[in-house]
Amino acid sequence: MLKKITTILLSTISVCLLLFMSFWLSVSEEKLVAWLEYRLNQSLPQPVRADISGVHTRLWGLEIDQIKLKNAANQLEWLKFDNFKVHFNLGSIVFLQEIPYDFQLYGGYGIGTFSFSPDLRVNLKIGKLEPNWNPFIRSTRLVQSNPLLDLDGSVVLGALAGDIRIKVKDINVTGKKIYTTLPLDLPDIRLATIEAKMALKNNQLDLAIKTAGDTSALLEGKVMINWKRIQRSKLDLKLVADVSKPYQTKLGLINNIISSYRNKGGKLSLRLTGNLITPQIKKF
Repeated sequence: MLKKITTILLSTISVCLLLFMSFWLSVSEEKLVAWLEYRLNQSLPQPVRADISGVHTRLWGLEIDQIKLKNAANQLEWLKFDNFKVHFNLGSIVFLQEIPYDFQLYGGYGIGTFSFSPDLRVNLKIGKLEPNWNPFIRSTRLVQSNPLLDLDGSVVLGALAGDIRIKVKDINVTGKKIYTTLPLDLPDIRLATIEAKMALKNNQLDLAIKTAGDTSALLEGKVMINWKRIQRSKLDLKLVADVSKPYQTKLGLINNIISSYRNKGGKLSLRLTGNLITPQIKKF
């Protein structure tokens, strides 16, 4: 009797899977693109728009040729994911309540999961990403090296909440005022590492950024984000920095300008308030 019930159950599951796969493989790719774009744009901040191209249903899941996130106003590319694959792993869906995915991004790779419980969350890990492949970063001409970036984090869709940890290795940044928009030229700065921890909740971004290299610094505090006018986002940040002796030599007379911001230990000690357009800098 048990053998008969098991046989019937397995046969029923097989038929259901065949029917689902028959339906899945016949889904219109154009309609799938439209639905995915609508759902993704509903969960993104207003200034960001998603464009999706080349969606293909597969026996193992879903393959997307390209997902591009860009500025809705000027169409400037912010992020571009290539060869994005979503895997319908039955074990992960049933027991872990998540769907795994992977993709390629600016010379690096990404893996993660879409989690259903307790909320709709995207878990993400990126390795060996080359930021200079990004058109926006490249257009600034600020980064003079070819750094590598690793990222690990998660984002709750629809709630604008999440946390991210980033590590960047070997980055050289130009100090030329034509690119930095500062009133004077600064010597180029080399940082061996940048480590950042960021958490977003209710439009408040809490961050802690640590650097090592020409300047060993710690920047921490919060930013109240104005999504409609990013430049008007409010700052409340503290920076403590220890400038290396060789880099101080390169700074020359600029040392006289920044000396008033040094604390008793000889480190730069600043508090940044105001907004991104008109930041206010004070010693603390």
